[in-house]
Amino acid sequence: INARYFELGLTAGSSDLLHNFDSCFSAPSAAVQAAARQIAGAYGRRLALLLITLKQGHPANRQARPSWQQAQWEFWNRISTVHVGGGLMAGAVGPLSIRSAVDTLRSCECVELDVHLSPFGVNLPLAGLARTAPAEIQAMLVFDFGHTAVKRAVVQYRSTSNSVLRLLSNMPAQVDSEPPSAFARDHAQGVADQIVATVTQTWQEARDQDEQLDSHLGLSLACYLVGGHPPTSEMGHYGRLQLLADHLQTYLTHRISKSIGHQVQINLFHDGTAAALAFAGSQDTAVLMLGTAIGVGFPSETDHGLSRHALSVADP
Repeated sequence: INARYFELGLTAGSSDLLHNFDSCFSAPSAAVQAAARQIAGAYGRRLALLLITLKQGHPANRQARPSWQQAQWEFWNRISTVHVGGGLMAGAVGPLSIRSAVDTLRSCECVELDVHLSPFGVNLPLAGLARTAPAEIQAMLVFDFGHTAVKRAVVQYRSTSNSVLRLLSNMPAQVDSEPPSAFARDHAQGVADQIVATVTQTWQEARDQDEQLDSHLGLSLACYLVGGHPPTSEMGHYGRLQLLADHLQTYLTHRISKSIGHQVQINLFHDGTAAALAFAGSQDTAVLMLGTAIGVGFPSETDHGLSRHALSVADP
């Protein structure tokens, strides 16, 4: 988009660039509409080529990624279905990009791969988190902390066939530029403070609306996690939270419980893993979240007790 902003009548680098780009698909100018469709088509083709690269695992591509073992290439070779969501797939660009990706994959007859645009779109991690509640819960808060925005929702479990993801308005993520290493812990403290403040404010807002919230909360972070804690290789915006405690999930559970004045249990997930929970039980499946970065998750072939399958979305 940035490369063709002048042709589209957009401002390069604008914080509303993606939203403004979506308006180009219905612009009065036929030339602008055509340019927007070309961009969406090119994005879809590149997505397909990425998936083909992973699926086929040709020697040249393996050499270009020496950190991967044979098992990782074999794993991707078995993938037969890919579900796509995320902010870049919002609006008109999503269906057009996926259609282009599907067409590209069909032209490559040696690759059998189904690609689908998730109906949950940018809220796919929230939909996955909604499935983590114990069976007796009636309502639960879920959060997806990204690099651009914090997405929030109340999940209302009315029955196994009628659960509702009631979306709340997004909040800014307040992601700062990378601080010098000497200030990394101070930066992490600020990130933790924002997470606690966001959850506390949302809890209070929901209680003010007479939501009967349970003590379980689901949170996803744009950061890889192992057992509820970032690995040492993750030192980005959310990864630096590891500097605050030996176990991030326990740390956030304690701080949030203290802040809202009620003991809660936090279930913490990587955003791609949270998105994959929406498809728990699927075989040979990958889930991609296309946003500020690319998140990926893989559904487990077992459902891990995630029994609530039907979920509708109510906009804020």
